[in-house]
Amino acid sequence: MHCFIKFSDATNLAIHATSLLARRADDQPVKIGQLAQALHASEAHLGKVMNRLAQTSVVLSKRGPLGGFVLGPRAQEMTLFDLYEMFDGPLRQGSCLLNQEKCPFGDCIFGDAVNHAQETIRRALQERVISQLPDKKKKKSKTKKQ
Repeated sequence: MHCFIKFSDATNLAIHATSLLARRADDQPVKIGQLAQALHASEAHLGKVMNRLAQTSVVLSKRGPLGGFVLGPRAQEMTLFDLYEMFDGPLRQGSCLLNQEKCPFGDCIFGDAVNHAQETIRRALQERVISQLPDKKKKKSKTKKQ
Protein backbone atom coordinates (compact mmCIF):
# COMPACT_ATOMS: atom_id res chain seq x y z
CA MET A 1 0.00 0.00 0.00
CA HIS A 2 1.26 3.48 -0.85
CA CYS A 3 1.40 6.43 1.51
CA PHE A 4 -1.16 9.17 0.84
CA ILE A 5 1.29 11.93 1.77
CA LYS A 6 4.12 12.32 -0.75
CA PHE A 7 7.58 13.75 -0.12
CA SER A 8 10.49 13.42 -2.52
CA ASP A 9 13.16 10.86 -1.63
CA ALA A 10 15.58 13.72 -0.94
CA THR A 11 13.16 15.39 1.48
CA ASN A 12 12.50 12.11 3.28
CA LEU A 13 16.23 11.46 3.61
CA ALA A 14 16.89 15.02 4.83
CA ILE A 15 14.15 14.86 7.46
CA HIS A 16 15.11 11.42 8.72
CA ALA A 17 18.89 11.94 8.65
CA THR A 18 18.67 15.21 10.59
CA SER A 19 16.24 13.55 12.99
CA LEU A 20 18.75 10.76 13.63
CA LEU A 21 21.48 13.33 14.29
CA ALA A 22 19.20 15.29 16.64
CA ARG A 23 18.34 12.16 18.63
CA ARG A 24 21.93 11.21 19.37
CA ALA A 25 22.92 11.27 23.04
CA ASP A 26 26.44 12.45 22.16
CA ASP A 27 27.78 15.01 19.71
CA GLN A 28 30.07 12.58 17.93
CA PRO A 29 30.04 12.74 14.12
CA VAL A 30 28.05 10.03 12.34
CA LYS A 31 29.52 8.53 9.19
CA ILE A 32 27.49 8.54 5.99
CA GLY A 33 27.56 4.72 5.93
CA GLN A 34 25.98 4.54 9.38
CA LEU A 35 23.23 6.98 8.40
CA ALA A 36 22.60 5.15 5.10
CA GLN A 37 22.36 1.80 6.88
CA ALA A 38 19.97 3.16 9.51
CA LEU A 39 17.76 4.69 6.80
CA HIS A 40 18.07 1.77 4.36
CA ALA A 41 19.26 4.28 1.77
CA SER A 42 21.91 4.52 -0.91
CA GLU A 43 25.10 6.13 0.40
CA ALA A 44 25.46 8.03 -2.89
CA HIS A 45 21.95 9.53 -2.75
CA LEU A 46 22.17 10.28 0.97
CA GLY A 47 25.61 11.81 0.40
CA LYS A 48 24.15 14.32 -2.07
CA VAL A 49 21.39 15.21 0.40
CA MET A 50 23.86 15.61 3.28
CA ASN A 51 26.15 17.78 1.15
CA ARG A 52 23.24 20.10 0.38
CA LEU A 53 22.40 20.26 4.09
CA ALA A 54 26.06 21.01 4.85
CA GLN A 55 26.13 23.82 2.27
CA THR A 56 23.31 25.52 4.17
CA SER A 57 24.75 24.83 7.67
CA VAL A 58 21.89 22.55 8.70
CA VAL A 59 24.57 19.94 9.32
CA LEU A 60 28.33 20.21 9.62
CA SER A 61 30.62 17.83 7.79
CA LYS A 62 33.77 16.79 9.62
CA ARG A 63 36.57 15.21 7.61
CA GLY A 64 38.98 12.47 8.54
CA PRO A 65 38.83 9.00 10.06
CA LEU A 66 36.81 10.29 13.02
CA GLY A 67 34.67 12.51 10.79
CA GLY A 68 31.06 12.42 9.74
CA PHE A 69 28.04 14.63 10.20
CA VAL A 70 26.67 16.55 13.19
CA LEU A 71 23.86 19.07 13.44
CA GLY A 72 24.85 22.56 12.36
CA PRO A 73 23.83 25.98 13.66
CA ARG A 74 20.78 26.32 11.38
CA ALA A 75 19.27 23.20 12.94
CA GLN A 76 18.67 25.28 16.08
CA GLU A 77 15.84 27.22 14.42
CA MET A 78 15.01 25.25 11.28
CA THR A 79 11.76 23.27 11.19
CA LEU A 80 10.93 20.10 9.31
CA PHE A 81 8.76 22.27 7.07
CA ASP A 82 11.83 24.35 6.19
CA LEU A 83 13.56 21.12 5.15
CA TYR A 84 10.55 20.16 3.06
CA GLU A 85 10.63 23.47 1.20
CA MET A 86 14.42 23.32 0.80
CA PHE A 87 14.14 20.11 -1.21
CA ASP A 88 10.60 20.11 -2.64
CA GLY A 89 9.95 23.84 -3.01
CA PRO A 90 6.98 25.81 -1.70
CA LEU A 91 3.89 23.83 -0.76
CA ARG A 92 1.00 24.94 -2.93
CA GLN A 93 -2.16 25.87 -1.12
CA GLY A 94 -5.27 23.97 -2.21
CA SER A 95 -3.42 21.34 -4.22
CA CYS A 96 -5.54 19.28 -6.58
CA LEU A 97 -4.79 15.56 -6.55
CA LEU A 98 -4.95 15.68 -10.36
CA ASN A 99 -2.52 18.63 -10.44
CA GLN A 100 -5.14 20.76 -12.19
CA GLU A 101 -5.66 24.50 -11.80
CA LYS A 102 -9.43 23.96 -11.77
CA CYS A 103 -11.24 20.78 -10.77
CA PRO A 104 -12.83 19.04 -13.78
CA PHE A 105 -15.87 18.36 -11.55
CA GLY A 106 -16.37 22.02 -10.65
CA ASP A 107 -16.18 21.39 -6.92
CA CYS A 108 -13.60 18.92 -5.63
CA ILE A 109 -15.14 15.48 -5.07
CA PHE A 110 -13.13 15.29 -1.84
CA GLY A 111 -14.58 18.55 -0.53
CA ASP A 112 -12.14 20.23 1.86
CA ALA A 113 -10.56 16.93 2.97
CA VAL A 114 -7.39 17.38 0.88
CA ASN A 115 -6.89 20.95 2.10
CA HIS A 116 -7.49 19.91 5.72
CA ALA A 117 -5.01 17.04 5.46
CA GLN A 118 -2.41 19.28 3.83
CA GLU A 119 -2.84 21.97 6.48
CA THR A 120 -2.54 19.39 9.28
CA ILE A 121 0.73 18.10 7.83
CA ARG A 122 2.00 21.66 7.28
CA ARG A 123 1.34 22.59 10.92
CA ALA A 124 2.94 19.39 12.21
CA LEU A 125 6.10 20.05 10.17
CA GLN A 126 6.19 23.74 11.15
CA GLU A 127 5.95 22.90 14.87
CA ARG A 128 8.97 20.59 14.89
CA VAL A 129 12.38 22.23 15.13
CA ILE A 130 15.16 19.86 14.05
CA SER A 131 17.36 20.36 17.11
CA GLN A 132 14.42 19.80 19.49
CA LEU A 133 13.16 16.49 18.16
CA PRO A 134 12.44 14.12 21.05
CA ASP A 135 14.79 11.28 21.83
CA LYS A 136 13.39 8.29 23.69
CA LYS A 137 16.86 7.26 24.89
CA LYS A 138 17.60 10.72 26.33
CA LYS A 139 14.22 10.81 28.11
CA LYS A 140 14.76 7.34 29.62
CA SER A 141 18.28 8.15 30.80
CA LYS A 142 17.07 11.40 32.44
CA THR A 143 14.30 9.64 34.33
CA LYS A 144 16.64 6.87 35.51
CA LYS A 145 19.10 9.40 36.95
CA GLN A 146 16.43 11.20 39.02
